[in-house]
Amino acid sequence: MVGEAGNGVDALARIADLHANLVLADMQMPRMNGIELVRMVRAEARFASLPIAIVSYKDRAEDRAAGMDAGANAYLTKGSFQDQTFITTVNDLIGDSVS
Repeated sequence: MVGEAGNGVDALARIADLHANLVLADMQMPRMNGIELVRMVRAEARFASLPIAIVSYKDRAEDRAAGMDAGANAYLTKGSFQDQTFITTVNDLIGDSVS
């Protein structure tokens, strides 16, 4: 099942409701950005092993470092959706069954 949320606050609630296997968080979201969302998710012990990938148009080293420092497992640029990188990353995080 795939779920979506219109902002970071709603995303936080949906993660628990959907029993998510993977979170794809946009870096720029209303009400709570991707870094804040990752920190909030990681603050809950029940989500300690939940794979999280941040997706952003920003490709600067400091943005990537901030995402990883917050607890993301991967940081993807939106340009990576034009190649195999996205699918490879998802496979790495939750397994080959998603191809």
